[in-house]
Amino acid sequence: MKYLTVTCLLLSAALSTGCKIRPYSPAGEAPSPNGKGSLVIAGGSVRPTNEGLYRAVLDKIPEGGTVVILPTASGVPEQSGPQAVEDFSQYTTAQNVELVEITHTTPERANEPEYIDRIAAARGVYFTGGDQSRILAAFRPDEGDTLGMTTLQTLLREGGVIGGTSAGAAMMSDPMIRWGTSPEALLIGESDAPDRGVGITRGMGFFPYGLVDQHFWERGRIGRLTVAMRDRDIQWGWGINENRALEANLETGMLRPVGGHQGIIVVDRRQVENPGRSHRNIRISLLGDGDEMNAETGSITLAGDRIPFNGLENLDLELDGSIWERGRFKNFLQNFVASNVSSIDIEEQGFLLRFSRDNMTLVAGTNHDDIATLSAVNIRWDIIELDDAEEKAAAILSEITAEND
Repeated sequence: MKYLTVTCLLLSAALSTGCKIRPYSPAGEAPSPNGKGSLVIAGGSVRPTNEGLYRAVLDKIPEGGTVVILPTASGVPEQSGPQAVEDFSQYTTAQNVELVEITHTTPERANEPEYIDRIAAARGVYFTGGDQSRILAAFRPDEGDTLGMTTLQTLLREGGVIGGTSAGAAMMSDPMIRWGTSPEALLIGESDAPDRGVGITRGMGFFPYGLVDQHFWERGRIGRLTVAMRDRDIQWGWGINENRALEANLETGMLRPVGGHQGIIVVDRRQVENPGRSHRNIRISLLGDGDEMNAETGSITLAGDRIPFNGLENLDLELDGSIWERGRFKNFLQNFVASNVSSIDIEEQGFLLRFSRDNMTLVAGTNHDDIATLSAVNIRWDIIELDDAEEKAAAILSEITAEND
């Protein structure tokens, strides 16, 4: 059983309906130059029953308009493409849903008019999951952007919508995260060695407000996102949880989660100090349906049905294993947000991870019983390097060197 140091404090933050939380100044990034379009960025493992997520794409397409499915990232496009068409089609009779087979085995089609003309005629595009590098290889190869890439950019400028799930989400920002795990990223940072540290490369650049990551709290990816942000000097990170999406209005700069509660984790590094491998004063917020964030100002507006949540006693915050194992960070963060604990320390693979609340922190929900509806603003997270971090990092680097010999 991992030992946790906790300090209890019953929070009594005041919250009025629809309260606006302005965490810091100066302002964040400016609204997008991409024009009038929208993005719907899904965190992967989207269920066919999540109507709100599919409608977030379909409702932006006029009656008689078309959404094109692109299975470019998929290793099995003959399965994922038709499945996505079926999933979207069940929620509409007013829009057309078509498959355009630009795949990882036919990337040249991203330059062929037969396929690009169908994208140009559509009002929306949706990328399936798989490997985000396949999308870049087709649309933004080393020799330069393809006709397909410029067509997608035109679609956004003219008010269309681009969506994607999993790999189709990861490719939205520029740069994009290609691979990595939180424990290795925290120890060795950015790495070109496949699947070691955190791999960062060029992305599609549709999302201009920071760095995107997906399958987020289920796979404990907040560590790798934080390191990628540090190494590329990016102030805002957007972790999108499974079966949820982040909707971005590129004309107004307004961002909102769709598909359910607790969908988005916002990572704010504007006040962070980075001595050595440490990261001090990261601020994280957990947002869901009805909440909004202004990417220009950094202000968060919680949904009108949110009420103050003062915390529950006796929630289990102990970890039997690593916080980075699948599902553990999700369970921990949800329980910490719902608890009356003010500070908790977790010793984890060369670091002390400290989650805490202060007078900038606010937690609110739809009622006093359902912790799955909670939103949280400005949880403080400190990542403190321990004495054995250097040794652990050296061991990883030695493994990488041996693998490459």
